[in-house]
Amino acid sequence: MRRFLLVIVLLGWGCAATARPPGADCAHMTLSANDLSRIRISAKAVVQAPVDLKTLQTCRERHRDFFRVTFDTVGVPQADGTDRRQSVVCNSDYLRSAPWDCGVIVEYRGIRVVDSVNARSLRVVIPPDMDVALARERVGQAFSLLGQKGETASCGANEGMKTLPEITDVPPGVVKDFPTLHGELGEGDGELTLELDSDGFAVSHYPLNVHFVFGQPDGKPQVRCWSRTVILITD
Repeated sequence: MRRFLLVIVLLGWGCAATARPPGADCAHMTLSANDLSRIRISAKAVVQAPVDLKTLQTCRERHRDFFRVTFDTVGVPQADGTDRRQSVVCNSDYLRSAPWDCGVIVEYRGIRVVDSVNARSLRVVIPPDMDVALARERVGQAFSLLGQKGETASCGANEGMKTLPEITDVPPGVVKDFPTLHGELGEGDGELTLELDSDGFAVSHYPLNVHFVFGQPDGKPQVRCWSRTVILITD
C-alpha cells in the first residue's frame, strides 16, 4: 500500500480525497497534435511499448513555469500470462519550446481475472515476483468471500499490516457489508491491486482496500477489515 501511495504522490494528480498545498496550480490543458507527436518521440527513448492515450493526464503548473503529462504504456503480454505496463512522466518548459523530458515512474505487472460473482473481466496489478496461479487464486478467494452474506468493520490503527494505508479518513469500527465492498471493488475502470501481508493479503480499487487474513487452523482466507486510502500531496 505504501508503494501505491508513493506512486500517486509522484504523479501528483488531483482527486476528491487529495489535499493540495496553498498556491499549487495544476490545471488541465489540451495538448496539440504537435505536442503529442513530440511526447511520443521523447517517450520512445525510455519505453518500447506504445503510449496508451486513454491514460493520458495533463498538468499545467503555472507557478513553476512548466507542463507535465503522465500516461501508461500499452500492456505487453508476457510468457507467464501477465502483461507489463510502465507509467511514464514527461515534462516541458512553460512555452513548450524545449524537448519533452520523459522518464519511467514505475512498472506494473498485471493479470486478467473474471469476477465469479458478476462475470466482469478485471485487470489486477500483482507483486513483481508473485506466482501467477497463486495471484489468481487469491483474487478469486477475495471475490468469492465478498459474494457471501456478511459484514466487516474498518481496520484499526494498530493492525500491524503492511497493506494498511499510511493515511486514512475512516475511524476504526465502521461496518460495511460484503456486497457493498464487492460492488466498490468492481466498479469504475476495473483496475485492481493485489498486495501481500505476512498473514494475508489485500485487494484494492483506489481508494478502497479490503484486507484478508489466513484463518486458523485451516489457513483459509477470511475477510479481516477494510480501509480507505487518502492521498496527501506535499510540495
